[in-house]
Formats: sequence, C-alpha cells, structure tokens
Amino acid sequence: IAEAEQAYYLRSCWEDVMANTAGNKSGNALGAVVYEWMDEWWLSGKEPAVHNTDSRSSGPFPDGWGHSEWFGVCGQGDGKNSPFSREVRKSYYDLKELWTGKK
Repeated sequence: IAEAEQAYYLRSCWEDVMANTAGNKSGNALGAVVYEWMDEWWLSGKEPAVHNTDSRSSGPFPDGWGHSEWFGVCGQGDGKNSPFSREVRKSYYDLKELWTGKK
C-alpha cells in the first residue's frame, strides 16, 4: 500500500506543476525535477544495512510524515545487494506515462 500511496503522491505533485505552468491556471510554475531517484531507508537507521521505517520529518506527505524508504522512484530491495540493486517502483511507471504518454 505504501508504494501505491507514493505513486499517487508523486503523480499528484507532477500534475499540479503541469496544471500551473504558463498557459494554465496561475501560470507561475517553471518546472520540476525528481529529487529522489533512489530510496534512502538507510538514512533513518543507526545501522545502514537495516531497513528502518521510522519517519524522519513532518511535512506535506499523505500521512504527514516523510518516510525515507519511499522517497525514491527506485528501491534497493531488501538491502542485501545494496548499493547495486535497483528496483523500479510504481511511481516510475506513473511518471513515465505522464512524461511520454506511454505505459
């Protein structure tokens, strides 16, 4: 469920930027960038090899908290193959569809 919520959140953010670019609504958005390509679950733990799911900070997130394990468009799986594992998440495919029009 967290992966679906992350995809919904990122899609909504991107759609908001596009709705506010020149020629739309307020026309004051200059663009956007995907800031986190990889998850950062290792940031909130004391042990880098342990997947810590504690929230790091409050903010405008679906549950009001930033969870580093869901910031990335790609994940590192269970961490056993980190930092070399790359697993694309649902949000990757949602953004790809928004950007290219193809699923």
